[in-house]
Amino acid sequence: MIAEHSEHFERRCGRSRFMAMRKHLTWYCRNFRGAAEMRAQMTRANSSADVCRCLTEFKSCAFPGITARQPTEVLCEAGVPEGFVAP
Repeated sequence: MIAEHSEHFERRCGRSRFMAMRKHLTWYCRNFRGAAEMRAQMTRANSSADVCRCLTEFKSCAFPGITARQPTEVLCEAGVPEGFVAP
């Protein structure tokens, strides 16, 4: 969700205005281990690529050895009907 939000903002408003997105990014960074560090990194993000890099680094540190899966895989496992979410 955070990556999609930042990419949408960047497409709509442009990279030059990405600094305005930073406050929104910090809202996602609450109530989990490592949230303070992630919040600090998000306040320095200058693009959606920076956000994705931050998320990738966090995932590799917080969940070593776990590979990312597509959202549709997770939703289908949770009982959402196949085809309900576009790939």
